[in-house]
Amino acid sequence: MLRQRRKSGGGGARARKQRTVLRERKSGGLAETFLDVLGVRRMRADPTRSEEERWEWRVDLLIAGVFLLVTAATRFYRLAVPAKIVFDEWHFAAFVDNYLSGRYLFDIHPPLGKLTLSLAAKLGGYTNTNYTFENLGQPYGDLVYYPQRVLSASAGSLIPPAMYLIARALPLDPVVSATVGAMPLLDMLLCIESRLILTDSQLVLYSQLALLCALYLWAAPKSTPKRYMWLTLTAVFGACAVSTKWTAIVTPGLIALVSLTGAIFPHEGALDVLEMGYAGVLAIGIYMWTFWMHFRLLRFSGPGDAFMPIAFQQALLGNEHHGRYDTSKVPIPGFLESFRYLNQEMLRANSAIEQRHHWESAWYEWLYNARGILYIDEDAGAGKREMIYLISNPVLTVVSGLGVVFGVVVLMATPALLRRCATAADEAFVRRRAGIVGFFAVGWMLNLGPYIGVRRCTFLYHVLPALQLASLLAGMALQSVPRKWGVRRVVCAVVVAAMAAAFWYWRAWTYALGRSYEELAMLRWMPRWD
Repeated sequence: MLRQRRKSGGGGARARKQRTVLRERKSGGLAETFLDVLGVRRMRADPTRSEEERWEWRVDLLIAGVFLLVTAATRFYRLAVPAKIVFDEWHFAAFVDNYLSGRYLFDIHPPLGKLTLSLAAKLGGYTNTNYTFENLGQPYGDLVYYPQRVLSASAGSLIPPAMYLIARALPLDPVVSATVGAMPLLDMLLCIESRLILTDSQLVLYSQLALLCALYLWAAPKSTPKRYMWLTLTAVFGACAVSTKWTAIVTPGLIALVSLTGAIFPHEGALDVLEMGYAGVLAIGIYMWTFWMHFRLLRFSGPGDAFMPIAFQQALLGNEHHGRYDTSKVPIPGFLESFRYLNQEMLRANSAIEQRHHWESAWYEWLYNARGILYIDEDAGAGKREMIYLISNPVLTVVSGLGVVFGVVVLMATPALLRRCATAADEAFVRRRAGIVGFFAVGWMLNLGPYIGVRRCTFLYHVLPALQLASLLAGMALQSVPRKWGVRRVVCAVVVAAMAAAFWYWRAWTYALGRSYEELAMLRWMPRWD
């Protein structure tokens, strides 16, 4: 029977294929070993280039769609609660009101995040009112606030699907990629930030989409419509990230560096001068456009007047300097001059912040979830309180921390592995795979860099961009777990189950569920979760 099966065409072909695979593994044993250690496979040159990969791409999109639906359920649940100003909503809800009433405002961050919130409010029926933003916990009353939260929740709902697709593009296997996607899904920190009138969910989403599109760009053949599509989207999302907050520059900056040098990811080498020039002009144009819209919308005197020169203030209706000077002698500055001045003033004002805050925390405290932020604490009646307390998922804190440790170990082990390389191909393979880990490890460190040694107060939510890269490093660590006997699947299942259990355990702090003081006290596991 065995002889007959070997003589059959299908069986013989399968046997020959297996022998070929074995020979390839033996000839490149070191490379294959290092491949397993890094937990990554060869990146697909084109997600849709073959029938098998087209099917795989459809499955990935289906799984991403499932992530979108599940995440939306967690972000939109009780989204209108509390109907009060929650922590930094005091700033951003007021910014929206200023944009829609045309009163000039100043903020240390670029305008895009605030502009998109304002657009959501406008589409949601926001009308100018005499509402005064005075205190945290102040009821919104008749003020339209729900559409702005919907925008934040919508952006937050897209982050886990994007993380899953990034993991698949590296590519990690589907089970590990799903685990990586579950990390932002089940993180209370990101969930809470995505449910309020804030810009953090936009910031993280734009950065993730820029990275995802860059991975597809680097795999796309040169001089093809698909390549220019991914190039355009990479530039657009990278610009949107920086146009939301300057601290988002790390991911677009690393993307630009890799694209310029052709190191680590690109299959077709570095981007050419035309491609880099096109992406740069497009990104700068988008960034400048957000400021053009900022000046265009804000025609009246407002709380931000004093941050601009008198020559600019005289153009603001209702300002004390309006119509006061001869514009031939004191000309109103043009867009480029106002753009330059405002960016300089944003940098100066940011550097000058020294005021301390009760809920501030140092960057190193974010690494072990040491300090949270009490967003709101209200009496719910019947001896219960509604509280939103910002912490990260403790399980994710541990898992992402192990991911960073894994990245450091891999980078430290690379010189020894290079010395053991028998061929130039092995050496190139080791360097490239170490580069992939190094890309995310360096990105993690650079995202924390702006908050190390600064005088201004910093908060837990500042860790969000770095946390996403640490989650991808954790995915690479999980990929290195052996598949034999289903060990990898079991480990991934345990990680997801533990994160889900923690998310459920601390749900009262996420959704402001009414609980007794004793029940809320049981949630305080760390001394500074006060």
